[in-house]
Amino acid sequence: MCSSTMFELVQNVLTSIMFSLDYEERVLPSITNEILKFVVTQFDAIQLIIQRTLISHRTHLSFGPEFTRAVELKQVAQQDIEKQRFLIKKINE
Repeated sequence: MCSSTMFELVQNVLTSIMFSLDYEERVLPSITNEILKFVVTQFDAIQLIIQRTLISHRTHLSFGPEFTRAVELKQVAQQDIEKQRFLIKKINE
């Protein structure tokens, strides 16, 4: 049994989520919890132990290339900001 979730991201909301400082704490845990709840409730306790590999594959969470690229761009932008702050601090010393 395979399950997937279809959703559409609203562009302007996605930008505010991506550039907020705590999106990892707000967005990712809720997605992960929903996936785990959905998959784990399909098995009883013995099946969870015996079929760990199967369940692990079903609960594997991956993001598309657009999301991955957006995260990378955010990290690069944050590094650039830190570099600029460092340079300004050095100039002011």
